[in-house]
Amino acid sequence: MVKKKMKKSFWQYFVEGFKKLKEHPVIILAVLILFALIVAIQLFSTSLISSNTQVQQIMADPTMLSTMDSASLMSFMSSLLPATLVLILAGIIIFLISSYFLAGVTAMAFDITKKKKISLKSMFSYGKKFFFRFLGISIVLGIIDGVLSLVLLIPSVSSQEGLTIVLSFCITLITSLFGLSKSYLIIQNNGVFASIGKSFSIVRKNYLRFVLLAIMFGALMALIELIPYAGVLISSVIIVPAEIIAYVLFALDHK
Repeated sequence: MVKKKMKKSFWQYFVEGFKKLKEHPVIILAVLILFALIVAIQLFSTSLISSNTQVQQIMADPTMLSTMDSASLMSFMSSLLPATLVLILAGIIIFLISSYFLAGVTAMAFDITKKKKISLKSMFSYGKKFFFRFLGISIVLGIIDGVLSLVLLIPSVSSQEGLTIVLSFCITLITSLFGLSKSYLIIQNNGVFASIGKSFSIVRKNYLRFVLLAIMFGALMALIELIPYAGVLISSVIIVPAEIIAYVLFALDHK
């Protein structure tokens, strides 16, 4: 009689994610490089915006806006256009770089489950290979999240804080069905929609364990980020890659 293989608990995946990360610190280095690039882009864009004379004046005295006539206000808004474009461009660049790096990191996570040697070179190679599909999944999931979030803009909803919180939580639970999309993209070398469909199918059948796993990582990130200055860094270079590894392990066990 063949014994049925026992399913791992969400806690086992949670712990194993950190364990694998500890054994392969090159993944931390890869995410640290990404973090440094994002910070550099943010600082550069902020310095360009703050050099705007009009912006400096408003930052020094925000009450100036209330004293402006319509012509002055329109002139001020026009002067903000370059700053707005800088912010948009910076956001796009960060989005593209993040997709490239995280595609590589996810593939590295898959490699360590096969006991393959990983390096920054392999991360860049995988990033190039999976970039466009990884980017595509991010865009599609962003659209899904955005469409679902439209309900929060309904006046009868947005005016009630309690209802807004409940609906936001429900939206998170729905979008969690697609939480393994990027893992399946790498593991099975699928297309964008095939990966999303696979995630929906698997998470739906193992919903409670996966959601608890996601909540564990989300709660830990929230706690760590309360630490002044270092919190965001620790969350970005330790918690995020551990979560990626845990998700890959979960996906591998549910192919």
